[in-house]
Amino acid sequence: MDRLALMELFVRVAESGSITAGGRDLGLSQARASRGVKQLESALQTTLLHRTTRQVALTPEGERFLVAARVALEAVDAANASVREPSELHGRIRLSAPVGYGQRIVAPAVDAFTEAHAGLQVDLHLSDRFVDLVSEGFDLAIRLGELPSSSLRSRRLGMAFRAIVVAPSYSSARPIPRSPEDLADHEFLVFTRLQSAKLQLWQEDRVRAIEVSGRLAADHLPTLRDWCLRGRGVGLLPLWLIREDVRRGRLVRLLPSWHPPPLPIWALLPPSAFRPARVQALLDHIADWVASHPTVSPSD
Repeated sequence: MDRLALMELFVRVAESGSITAGGRDLGLSQARASRGVKQLESALQTTLLHRTTRQVALTPEGERFLVAARVALEAVDAANASVREPSELHGRIRLSAPVGYGQRIVAPAVDAFTEAHAGLQVDLHLSDRFVDLVSEGFDLAIRLGELPSSSLRSRRLGMAFRAIVVAPSYSSARPIPRSPEDLADHEFLVFTRLQSAKLQLWQEDRVRAIEVSGRLAADHLPTLRDWCLRGRGVGLLPLWLIREDVRRGRLVRLLPSWHPPPLPIWALLPPSAFRPARVQALLDHIADWVASHPTVSPSD
């Protein structure tokens, strides 16, 4: 195998955590993939991987080489793309998105995009953990909420509007809330990743900050939706997740004239000025998809 093929093999092995899986991605047997990794280590005169019977782990040298190898492979892809027809998109894109939003919004957008571009492979990683784009090798990430300060490049795609909802089966010793202050007496379903102890609501130029609490909390929005549908409490949930539930009467909006602050929807990219055409195309496609999706309208 030539040096470029060995680098690509190493990147696949490092990302999958397995020589067998990394080799399989390239159509190589376990034995041939193992020989390839050893050949690369011999050429570099260093150990890149610690091997066990079930998985591999990067050595410090392997971690540094992984970053450099990704940059080199991207440069090769860019060189190849420069001589292709402008309409041709080829290569692999690693994309990260939150679980719930990724399932409902990003995954259908990716499906439509790859259907239109047969030469592309998109690896969609769904996780509510904030991945490190650079060290983990992601080309693009979709995130909701305010962003911490960083060197990453960002592009705002839109706003995710939310609503306060309950199931018709929800019962409480307290009356149905008629004002924001009434919410303090109710059982709240808490989203631990974004929701603080105080719920902020606004109505025209008026703002209220209400302390809410509940016995059920989760870091996964679809789980909160399921609890809400079962009548287990009051939910502060995004419209992209519950729009159909509200339309069909499975969930009922409370205090519809009071609005929780919407969450900005961001696309994040590595700080490098170089952006492959395939990544830019996918970013533009997702941006158009988000803008045209009916569940991000405050009137829903």
